[in-house]
Amino acid sequence: MTVQYFERARFAWHPENIGTPYAVELGRLGATSAVNDSVNQSAVPRSLDTAIYDPNLWYVPLAPDADDVRAPLTNAPVNQAKWIEVDLSDQYLREWEHSTVVYGAYVSTGVPAHPTPVGMFPIMAQHQSADPTGGTTSAVDMQLPNVPNVMHFYNGFALTGTYWHSAFGTPMTNGSVNLPLQAAEWIYNWAPYETKVWIHE
Repeated sequence: MTVQYFERARFAWHPENIGTPYAVELGRLGATSAVNDSVNQSAVPRSLDTAIYDPNLWYVPLAPDADDVRAPLTNAPVNQAKWIEVDLSDQYLREWEHSTVVYGAYVSTGVPAHPTPVGMFPIMAQHQSADPTGGTTSAVDMQLPNVPNVMHFYNGFALTGTYWHSAFGTPMTNGSVNLPLQAAEWIYNWAPYETKVWIHE
């Protein structure tokens, strides 16, 4: 018989059982060792302060995925016909019409040394192709040509289409909000001048 011994189990090959679930049988290596070493295997009585097994003891509810969120947070500007939410914790951007989410995408925001500003800001300028800082260097990690669908919202910080990386969902910038190209184009065409951008942790 061909037998393999592992740290906690023994596998035995039974060619006479080919075609059945018993071609490989698992041996209780620990139990065999206990018998050989005369170890008492009697059940130990349960202590009175030990919880009775319940699957719910092991259940930890997960937070919803960022793209599953369908209800705005309490302080959201739902009185606005259109508004943009940037969730820094989830690295996710959502577009809302009052209290209905209409579009969402993972983004990249500022790294800890250069955080994205938190607050409520209006879109102040829009450029189909531009320097995302409007000539400054305070909010971008590099000066790149022809950055598409740039939407300035505060002191050189902007929502920008991004062709130079695809690590969305991870902080990557000097404060601006990098979006996938398709998402930036969608928002640029959807959001009028002075659309509110709400950025929060």
